[in-house]
Amino acid sequence: MFTIKDNRLYKYHDIPGVTEIVVPQGVTSIADEAFYCCRTIKKVVLPQTISEIGFSAFTDCNNLETINLPEQLEYLLDETFWCCSSLKEIKLPSSLRVLHSSAFSNCDSLEKIILNEGLTMIHSSAFACCSALKEITLPQSLKAIGRAAFYGCTSLKHITIPGGVKSIDAQAFRRCQQLDSVVIDEGVHNIQSAAFEHCTSLTQLELPSTLDSIFSDAFADCSSLEDIVLPERLKHLMRSSFENCAVKSVQIPLNIINIPDNPFPNCKHLTEINARLHHRYFTSTNAILYNKDKTTLIAYP
Repeated sequence: MFTIKDNRLYKYHDIPGVTEIVVPQGVTSIADEAFYCCRTIKKVVLPQTISEIGFSAFTDCNNLETINLPEQLEYLLDETFWCCSSLKEIKLPSSLRVLHSSAFSNCDSLEKIILNEGLTMIHSSAFACCSALKEITLPQSLKAIGRAAFYGCTSLKHITIPGGVKSIDAQAFRRCQQLDSVVIDEGVHNIQSAAFEHCTSLTQLELPSTLDSIFSDAFADCSSLEDIVLPERLKHLMRSSFENCAVKSVQIPLNIINIPDNPFPNCKHLTEINARLHHRYFTSTNAILYNKDKTTLIAYP
């Protein structure tokens, strides 16, 4: 059933009709692709001795419903549970610090993830296309959210980004179409390109006073978003950052120094764009935004 050498499980040999397996005590690691494409197993019991699960270890185990992650697990590598389409719930152990790329990508029955305090990094596409994921609480220990980490989580309703995450990476929550509330805590500095693009149900957006930059298309096609309060510290507001939103009016903060192109194209309900009085770099007349000397028209309703 198993190929094990020096406490490392190298291969599970799929046996027809066997749906539940128990990995032997004493195994300390699971090798890359050890259970790859084992489509008969529904339940896996891992011993608490395991500290590492390798690349694609359980990829495409599409009938896997239940697995325990040992409390001393330190490494969960790329694509570990990619396309485990029957997995519904997972709890990460307190020992885990980094969740690698595509670890749970395309687990389209996964409804609930319990992330541990102590987790510092969620790498790219870690939960991409987990279309049944309804709730997730990001731990206060988190420092980084990678590119497309939650892309296409179309059932996710709410997210709070902890302040230790200094930058929300590109496409991190793109196409989360039921996401209606985003709270970004104090401490976050940057929202990268298309981070929340096409979150069409988004109505509540809370931006922190620490925010420095909103990059291109960050909230593009958030077609239900009516209210935007840009923080006074904001310095960079990039092209199409709020394209095709339902916003009605925008106040340009005093500290903004860089608006290279229209941040608000196709905002059909927009009636006014106002720069703060005595702004050093921008001015507004009749609700139209210009550079300070009015040689460049930047945005208009």
